[in-house]
Amino acid sequence: MTSIERDKVFRARMSSAEIAMLRELADKRGVTASDYIRLTIRELHAVTFDGRPPTTTKPAKSTRRE
Repeated sequence: MTSIERDKVFRARMSSAEIAMLRELADKRGVTASDYIRLTIRELHAVTFDGRPPTTTKPAKSTRRE
């Protein structure tokens, strides 16, 4: 992947089965689980928004503890 400065962390709760699926999908593609998630987000965003770049507005602050 392209070298991009990454300074944000996103945490998500997943079941053991979901983690296993993520690892299988990442292995099949020859990337890490983190890279797989990033690639999938980029691909789905491009399809969903006709290739437009993401908006540059800051996301709303979550009221939940992350």
